[in-house]
Amino acid sequence: MKLRISPLLLSSFLLVACSDDDPQEAAPPVTDIDGGTDASDEADADVDADTDADTDADTDADTDADAGPVCGDGVVDEGEECDLGDENAEDGNCLLDCTWNTEQSWDVSFDEVVAEVPFDGSGVTVDDAPLGTGAWGTSDEDVNNDGLVKFELNFDPSYKPFDFVGPIKLGDIAEIAYYTKKPGGPKAGDFYLVIYTKKEPGSLSFYGHRITALPSQSRELDAPADTWNRWSTKEGTNQLTFADQPVIGTFSGSTLPTLDELTAGAFDWSEAVASAPETSIDYANKEIFYLSIQTGSGKETSEFEGLLDAITLSLKDGRTVTVDLEP
Repeated sequence: MKLRISPLLLSSFLLVACSDDDPQEAAPPVTDIDGGTDASDEADADVDADTDADTDADTDADTDADAGPVCGDGVVDEGEECDLGDENAEDGNCLLDCTWNTEQSWDVSFDEVVAEVPFDGSGVTVDDAPLGTGAWGTSDEDVNNDGLVKFELNFDPSYKPFDFVGPIKLGDIAEIAYYTKKPGGPKAGDFYLVIYTKKEPGSLSFYGHRITALPSQSRELDAPADTWNRWSTKEGTNQLTFADQPVIGTFSGSTLPTLDELTAGAFDWSEAVASAPETSIDYANKEIFYLSIQTGSGKETSEFEGLLDAITLSLKDGRTVTVDLEP
């Protein structure tokens, strides 16, 4: 799988299973049964001709078979959506017919990530993890050596595990959800969600829009300390609300919109936040550059102890990807 992680450059994983082609069997030698008569010579010729014809036919059939796509060889051939080799399965991410499963679950090992790119975080075994037996947590060390102590996990939709859904626009999203656990109460610092859209003409940054959802700004906020709490863009407990801070100049406000409200049509921030400028932004048609789950930087992160697990992206067409963070 490929997964992008870190403040700017993200790590990658590629799971490829491959197998050697079956060797071609050599055509069997033709034995001459010469009896010394024309009749036997003609019979020998017929036998030789039949044997050659059969051998040529078998060879052609083998060659044709080798030339076509082979589902299960670990190579994505023309006409295949995926091919994970021996990992293709009836209930796997890549099905037995080499098409993607619409409901996928990927395990991501922190040890593999940190081996690829230094990452300010940690992987731990957790008995009560929402998924699997582990989770990822914060760190008090600047592992990335960039001068900041900051947890930042970025998912690029063009890489696994999200690449099977193709380019994603904000309006395609049915839900983004994740679980966190921390010692502080509902208003304490937590892992927050950021959605970066692709760079637009005239943008001075590497992205177009940066919309941020702080858990403390959620609707129906109910997040006890030392408990796994689920945050979601869907209506209900702990529904995330968003601010386009570079546009409106703030992250906070009791009237911030949900993702559904933000993507319902051309959005005017002045109607949601009194201090915001008048706008008309079509967020629904903004293509996602990457999804990010972060903490604050510096002292805030070094004093924050938290765990993260079970990140889910669901699209309106029914496709879902769940990422299980493991040690």
